[in-house]
Amino acid sequence: MLDKNDELDSNDDYDRLKQQFLDGVSSRLDRLWQLYQIIVKDEKSTNLADLKSLHFELHKLSGASGGYEFSRLECNARKLESLVWSDIQDVKQGIHKQVTHEDYLLGLTAIEEVYHTLVRQIR
Repeated sequence: MLDKNDELDSNDDYDRLKQQFLDGVSSRLDRLWQLYQIIVKDEKSTNLADLKSLHFELHKLSGASGGYEFSRLECNARKLESLVWSDIQDVKQGIHKQVTHEDYLLGLTAIEEVYHTLVRQIR
């Protein structure tokens, strides 16, 4: 049976893990922006591998954000993840449409703004 001290330690550990996660989001954002730059570099063709990489990074960010109860970060990451997933399916089916770079830009900007707001609130 846990006593109050164990419960407090558990809460402190969880808060430390949340802080570590937030500290790592900056490098995750850097990776997302790198992938975005790669994708928009060639507007005439869309590389499926780059889209899949972007989707995977967004999926990891949205899942971890939800696990640490950062719901606004999770929601914004999941919105962009869904958009990228839709574009991946279109590319796989041979539908030649231009990937919505402006929507990607707006989504990444929203994620970054939420992240910076969280950092200001927590520190």
